[in-house]
Order: sequence, then C-alpha cells, then structure tokens
Amino acid sequence: MRQYTNKVVLLTAGAVVAIAASIWLGPAGGSKPLVLGPPIDVSRAVDLAAVLLRGEATDAETPRDDATGAAVATGGVANGDVIVRGTVGEVCRSSGCWFVLTQNDGGDLRELYVDLKSGAGFTVPPDISGRPAVVAGRLVGDWPDVHLAARSVVVSPLAP
Repeated sequence: MRQYTNKVVLLTAGAVVAIAASIWLGPAGGSKPLVLGPPIDVSRAVDLAAVLLRGEATDAETPRDDATGAAVATGGVANGDVIVRGTVGEVCRSSGCWFVLTQNDGGDLRELYVDLKSGAGFTVPPDISGRPAVVAGRLVGDWPDVHLAARSVVVSPLAP
C-alpha cells in the first residue's frame, strides 16, 4: 500500500508542476499574450524610436522625481510616463529582472533598457527574446543614458 501511495503522490505532484508551467508559460505556440502587472491600453503605445527621438531632441532642463531626486527623462511625454512598443531583445537569464526593448528604425537599431527591479513586482521568462512587447512605465535618467522603470508588460506571442 505504501508503494502505491508514493506513486500517487509523485503523479499528483507532476501534474501540479505541469499545470503551473502551462499557466506561467502558456501552451507552446499559444495565441494569448503574456500580461504582467496592471493592464495596459496597448492602443496608446508609441513606437520606441519615436519616444527616443523626442527625448533626444528635448532641450529643456531634465525634471527630477520628487520622491527620489532621480532625473525623469520625459521623452516628450508629461512626467516621463510612457507606453512604448518594440521587440524584446536580450533578457536577464538569471532572474528575469530586466530586458532590452529594441526597434529597427530604417537601419538604425534603437534600444532601451527596461528595469523590472524598481517596483514592477514581477519578472519575465527568459524565452521571450524576439517577441513583440508593449511596456508601460517611467523613463528615468539623463539623456542619452535613460532606462524605463516598468510597471506593466504585455508580450505578444510569436506569429505562426
């Protein structure tokens, strides 16, 4: 009886792990986007290149965050808050705490470091490179050394 009980426990544990993995990663080749953090209105997303170009062209003094004193790079957007779209490039392999959002803009590769450590409350799986993504957050830093402190991410599935 004891041997039978151990097999049932192992099978049950295996089923729980498989279900958890399918919820986290979605089915292979799935059609649902991966949504992390609060919902984003993806229809309001702006191309990465447009946000970076607007920010580089801003001549005004860089505003500072009231709480931290850190520079807030507005990217031409009030308070530095943006919803930006691009393609996921490199991803943190150890803990999923950052990734690089990229966009090829007429031969020029635009890149923006996306930080998930500064309060996002989630990490990303390491296998999302090459997938389209929309990120909501705040541009932080002085131009041209800015990064995006993310609060939400929507990663689209790869096209079949």
